[in-house]
Amino acid sequence: MNEKKVILLTFVLLLSSTITVARPVKVVAASLPIHNVDSGFDYATIQEAVEAPETLDGHRIVVDPGTYHENLIAVGKQLSIIASSIQEETVIVAKQGTGFSIGANSVTIQGFSLRNITNSGIVASRVEHTKIVNNTILGNHTSYSTGIRLDNSPYSNLTGNTLTSFELGIELRDSTNCTLSGNKAVSNEEMGIRLMGSHGCEIIGNEATQNGNGGIVIFSHWNTVKDNKATFNEGYGILLKNSISNDVINNTASNSKDGLGIIDSTGCKLDGNTVKSNRDYGIRLIDPEGVILTNNIMENNSFNFGAMNIAMPDSSYMFNIDTSNMVDGKRVYYIVNQTNLVVDPTAFPDLGFLAVVNSRNIIVKGLTLKNNIVGILLANTNDSVIEDVNVLNNEFGVLLHRCSNVTVKNSYATSNDKSGIELSRSNQCAVINNSISLNGANIVCDNVIGIGGGYGLGVVSLSENCTIAKNTILDNYAGIFLNARYNSFFYNNLINNTKQLDYPQPQFLPVPNRWDNIYEGNFWSNYEGVDKNDDGVGDNILPHEHVDYYPLLGPYKEFIITAENKTYPVDIISNSSPDNLQFSVSEKSLSFTVSVKADTLGFSRLTLPHELLSGPYTVTVDDLPPILVTENLNGTHTRLYFTYSQSAYQVEIVGTTATVAETPVDFNWWMIPVGVLSVLAVAAIAFFIIRKRRGAKKTIENDQYE
Repeated sequence: MNEKKVILLTFVLLLSSTITVARPVKVVAASLPIHNVDSGFDYATIQEAVEAPETLDGHRIVVDPGTYHENLIAVGKQLSIIASSIQEETVIVAKQGTGFSIGANSVTIQGFSLRNITNSGIVASRVEHTKIVNNTILGNHTSYSTGIRLDNSPYSNLTGNTLTSFELGIELRDSTNCTLSGNKAVSNEEMGIRLMGSHGCEIIGNEATQNGNGGIVIFSHWNTVKDNKATFNEGYGILLKNSISNDVINNTASNSKDGLGIIDSTGCKLDGNTVKSNRDYGIRLIDPEGVILTNNIMENNSFNFGAMNIAMPDSSYMFNIDTSNMVDGKRVYYIVNQTNLVVDPTAFPDLGFLAVVNSRNIIVKGLTLKNNIVGILLANTNDSVIEDVNVLNNEFGVLLHRCSNVTVKNSYATSNDKSGIELSRSNQCAVINNSISLNGANIVCDNVIGIGGGYGLGVVSLSENCTIAKNTILDNYAGIFLNARYNSFFYNNLINNTKQLDYPQPQFLPVPNRWDNIYEGNFWSNYEGVDKNDDGVGDNILPHEHVDYYPLLGPYKEFIITAENKTYPVDIISNSSPDNLQFSVSEKSLSFTVSVKADTLGFSRLTLPHELLSGPYTVTVDDLPPILVTENLNGTHTRLYFTYSQSAYQVEIVGTTATVAETPVDFNWWMIPVGVLSVLAVAAIAFFIIRKRRGAKKTIENDQYE
């Protein structure tokens, strides 16, 4: 009996061992290179691994080194997709032009090389907490392509990626509170990194180099741009535009077309940036408001630093820019709300850039300022003087914006890119006895203006009651460019300009500007009229250029004579190139040379102050009497007019008394204070409008231009 029980039990055990219980079976295939380390399953493609039902939110998919030809990889689960090796390359060749498209929150893409990208390497749309780390993404220079693009995807992190040969390396649109760190955007057609409407982000420690239209470009608010390097870019290395309250800290922007720009932006802070060796601009502020600049270094840029208001002409220029900022080793002085201040090399020995804003009774003198966007800026500043300065190789030499009763005198403005001296919305100003040459265009008074391809002289943007006089303007496309009213023009020499006078709107020509000082106007090399009454002023084919009723028959030239430590102006209008003027107190004589073209009757019209040399006078030309001599006296001056036929000889004028009074009272236009001169100019303009001119000359009525 017991033996039977043992046999039966043994049979049951053997039978039970042959019964199979149904359960999932994992298929193991060593050739499958993509692993879900959480489910334990392996796959042939990344997309297969993502879509597998065993792949759940929070899983990690690890990809072995190799090359994978994938269609668009759509990630709709919260996954981490990671290349397994950092030593060996894991390459994804995009068959449809896009690598990864992320449609779930909390996705990580890490460690891949993406090739053949014609659209976007990695794109995330309407998700949060995306991490894109240590990927190398290569495009094909196709239009509208992006290495990494986030659309409306906040709280994302892009770290250590390299983006090359796209239209845009990295673009964030409406993606707030993101972090971009340690990325490299290289050789992209447009921009390396661009933020559009993406606020509160941190852009830290990235490199943007050799991009076609900008390195790092921000159209967003409340971001921190820190410790980045933007080099060898076309356009700006770093640009903030239409943005609010961004902090730009400790960045390097170098060897690009432009370094660091703030355009149409408010409340931005620039601190500790190094901006050097850019082809055009260093730090450029265009229409900013409330900017703060501290500890920035600008070196070896064509134009190191400056602020301009273009679209905001009424701007106050009230910025917080302290002396910790440096240009070519010298300090930036942005002086605001000051009165009775002298700015000269003694008081400011380390000055490299100067702006004076909202100030009064300022004297700027003896400075040399170069290689800035604006050499000297005066904005909303009144009753001030700029004298004996040298501004060269700036974009704008001297800029007066919304100033009144400011005089610029005895200075040099040379080789400035756009203008030597510019007046913008400024009134009752004067620019006197300056030398201005080789500027792209010049907005000047009383200067010599050299050869240039642009405008010789212009008065722009509603500047009024200014005196434009004694300029020599030659070989420009346009001699005078006029876009202002109620100014006076006389004693200017316009020589061989393609267009002697240019203006944007008919109402600016010729009324209500004035083109003479009641008696004499300007010299125009294309005037072909004649002098009928021996005074050096043309009497037919009037008004010349539709404006000048008193065109001069020869260029105007002023000489300054020093006698007994006093200076006296002697002006000459002549067709004979007067030069080498000499004065002798002991001989009671004044002499100069003339050079007359063959078969030309030479003339000179000369004004002598009686305090210097009084008459009657004896005039000789090469020791012979001239053909004709006329004298006109006004009580303080004598005006001599004489003609001659000699080709190149000495003119000598001998008076009866050579005395120097203790208190000379020369009555001449250049001795009148600026404010009085402006009042007289307005009165003269009114007189010009209502009276008939010189007999046959017709009055031009205001209403035909209004």
